[in-house]
Amino acid sequence: MLRDRLSDTLSDSLRVTILWGGVSGYMAACWRALAARGDVRLEVVSPAPVSAAPFDAKLLEGQSVCLLSPDQQQNYEFVREAVLKGDPQVVVLPGWIKTLHGPRLAADKKLAGRRLVMFLDTPFNNGRRQFAGRFVHRSYFRRISIVIGASDRSRTLAMALGFDEKRIRTGCYGFDLDAFARAADVRRQTNKHEATWPRKFLFVGRYFSPDKGLDLLVEAYKVYRSSATNPWELICCGTGPDAGLLKGVAGITDLGFVQPGDQPQVMSECGAFFLPSRYEPWGVALAEAAGAGLPLVCSSRCAAGVDLVRSYFNGLMIGPEDVGQLARAMHWIDSKSASELHQMGVYSQQFARAFSADVWAARTSAYLHEALDLPA
Repeated sequence: MLRDRLSDTLSDSLRVTILWGGVSGYMAACWRALAARGDVRLEVVSPAPVSAAPFDAKLLEGQSVCLLSPDQQQNYEFVREAVLKGDPQVVVLPGWIKTLHGPRLAADKKLAGRRLVMFLDTPFNNGRRQFAGRFVHRSYFRRISIVIGASDRSRTLAMALGFDEKRIRTGCYGFDLDAFARAADVRRQTNKHEATWPRKFLFVGRYFSPDKGLDLLVEAYKVYRSSATNPWELICCGTGPDAGLLKGVAGITDLGFVQPGDQPQVMSECGAFFLPSRYEPWGVALAEAAGAGLPLVCSSRCAAGVDLVRSYFNGLMIGPEDVGQLARAMHWIDSKSASELHQMGVYSQQFARAFSADVWAARTSAYLHEALDLPA
């Protein structure tokens, strides 16, 4: 009987295929939560992880995921057939990434009659290229039932691209809050009675200075360390072409690429999170650090900061490309007592709850069903 009821539920579920730009631990958790709801039968198509960031495939176990090799990704017909394999009623497309064929799929007659939803994480920048996109992709955008942005900055871009505000939603990212919340529990148990706090700053992200501001972070840390009485350490997790910036700098430890499942442990051993990006469409790492109960410092270019950071409450949002402000933020964190840092972390966790995988799944399921109900 239980098997029959489960079969009936699955047969009534909304059939959805998500075409995504790459595999990550946070999206794997979101897909798992969405598939577990029972009201969506989910298929995912995504490029396979790159060798520079060897993602643990175990995080995809039990999920219906088609991982595309580089050759398969370039083969439009192969991608189209992978998207159509589950006979989806709704197809989620990743913006207008050329290598994932979003605009071409939207125009394909084989997708006719299926509702299209577009995820959009690009923030509005008032640039000419973004305004030009309104006309370049006009026919593509007309086929989209709902666009789901990462933040209000993406909502603004969607409006600039010509989308009716009634068809714009936000909240396209989520993460495994339960896993990262355990980091806060471990830290509290290790530092009982809020008497001590880990004296380590943390950065997690690609080692790519133009976007992530790693060069700014290293220079700011040098300034801070040269004037601090008892300086904190700086722990960095990631991989990329600018790893050399971290070598030989006193107080900095480079852990390299850390598997998603191991990141909560690293966060449990640190005391504040820094993300000084020059460009950050949203910043899931900031949400994960919030979920781990850390005070947060980010640049105003991090779109997630609008959702997760309130200056002098649970951290600081500072101006972009400002080494001086970054160094002062380090001193500010250093000046706080363990109990103050603990309380900031509590506030961070409260903001993070809205982006848990379970909330993401409930929100996304609602959006997908809305797309089916809206007039074409």
